[in-house]
Amino acid sequence: MRFALIVALVSSCVGSIDGGSEGQPPPPDLVSPPGTTPVTPSATCQARDPGPSPLRRLTTLEYDGTIRELFHRDLSPARTAGFPGDSIVGGFTTVAQGQSASALLAQKHWEAAEDVARNVSANLTGVVPCDPARGDRACADRFIDTWGKRAWRRPVAVDEKTAMLKVFDAGTASEGFTTGIRMLMQAMLQAPQFLFRLEFGLPAAGATMVRLTPWETASRLSYLVWGTMPDETLFAAADANTLSTNKQIEDQARRMLKDARAREHVLAFYDDWLTLSDFDDVSKLPRYFPGFDNRVHGPLYRPQMTSFVDHVTWNGGTMTDLFTAPFVMMERRLAPLYGMTTAGSGFSRIDVEAARGGLLGQPGFLAAHAKPSQTDVVTRGKFVRTKILCGVLPPPPDDVPPAPEPNGKSTARERAAVHAAAPACRGCHALMDPIGLALENYDGIGRWQTVENGKAIDVSGQINGVFSEGSPEEFAGDSSLARSFTGAAELGAKLAASGRVQSCFTTQWFRFSYGRLETEADGCSVGQLRSLLLASNYKLSEFMVALTQTDAFLYRRAGGAR
Repeated sequence: MRFALIVALVSSCVGSIDGGSEGQPPPPDLVSPPGTTPVTPSATCQARDPGPSPLRRLTTLEYDGTIRELFHRDLSPARTAGFPGDSIVGGFTTVAQGQSASALLAQKHWEAAEDVARNVSANLTGVVPCDPARGDRACADRFIDTWGKRAWRRPVAVDEKTAMLKVFDAGTASEGFTTGIRMLMQAMLQAPQFLFRLEFGLPAAGATMVRLTPWETASRLSYLVWGTMPDETLFAAADANTLSTNKQIEDQARRMLKDARAREHVLAFYDDWLTLSDFDDVSKLPRYFPGFDNRVHGPLYRPQMTSFVDHVTWNGGTMTDLFTAPFVMMERRLAPLYGMTTAGSGFSRIDVEAARGGLLGQPGFLAAHAKPSQTDVVTRGKFVRTKILCGVLPPPPDDVPPAPEPNGKSTARERAAVHAAAPACRGCHALMDPIGLALENYDGIGRWQTVENGKAIDVSGQINGVFSEGSPEEFAGDSSLARSFTGAAELGAKLAASGRVQSCFTTQWFRFSYGRLETEADGCSVGQLRSLLLASNYKLSEFMVALTQTDAFLYRRAGGAR
């Protein structure tokens, strides 16, 4: 009964949003396939276009983060309720095209809102702006103005308040003030105004693109930098209309980057980009990797990688350092496997030679992209090809033969040659294997090796073929990548110096932060972003600041156009 009442009242107050189609997945022919060639930056920006602004739903991480900030309590209702996993589009869980609202998710939103409202209403002291024992309708009215403003991340309109007070009245008539507030919170947490990041922009007659309202800007900024709702400083800036210039927004972004929430959100980017969930499944066969304990060592790989990217990012590192940093973050239980020692608890920096450093030399990356019994030149090469170079690979045919298992006699290069010789495999494997073979100095858990089955390991490699369908340029003008290389250190150095890698890495940040795939309309914004990043030498901590300064962030198309 209460569920039906709340749903009816919430639905009656919100109506449709932007014609009801904003945020729905576009037709298949309008969606760029994951890993498409990065959009070419526009040098002139004569026809400015902020690109589409799809309706974005709070992801699971954003939902829990918003609830924690809203109530200042250590709550994780999405995890508790068992929200279904966010879909991955273009490599990221933040992309709106994958954010469908299924019946299951709607049910989980109900369960989470009910659980949170019950938890909070158990003690309303300090939550509502009055003595809960003497609470009345006037108190609920003020509660909507204050707490409701934070929950919906902008002032609650008169008609919306009227609808919410009806929910309160129904609860109060049934069981008193506490029940009324509980039902009110439950309704507001299920409303589209909470679950979605609604944007309409400031009206401007005849304009093709419009600025966001101060409240919309505050939300874009807070979810971009922190992955959660605005803090009181941002709310105050929105109230004072001091989020209207690029400088004001940049100043807020730099302030926010000093907060621990920024570090956590940056790790969310790396979590998606590096597919760190794969690290959770690392499992090796003791016969091939004696001394490796799946229960002890496997769970350390993911925090080892996050410690590495966190250290590089927040210690003045650049994109180049990400591929060439001469160190690993090592934990005492992992260290003996790599002939290292470290003291104390947690991860600490261990300097290494160039061949063992950088992103591609991290043990977790190498172990996650390997098989239980051996290395895997295919998955290692595919990662570099698709995630770092934004290359496109066609799906494998149905009749792909299995890769040869280690036989105690052959090397990975010899096994790869046999596999790639099959007509059904040759085309794709020529795009992946020569990259993965350059990483064969690392075994299946990331240890250094120079010999396999009594034979010296050949780590020469090269990058072959086109990067995306329909692109006539073999390397999109980046001739440095057409040359061969030897080993991980040379591969990392070439990637670090590559303009294509810079474009791809920028594209990955674009998708994660703006919650959509790039389009041809984004040439101006991509050009602005590349110019700002180039000026900082692609300093990693500057990416979020630069992302707040583009047309794609500051504006939306007029009239609700996507």
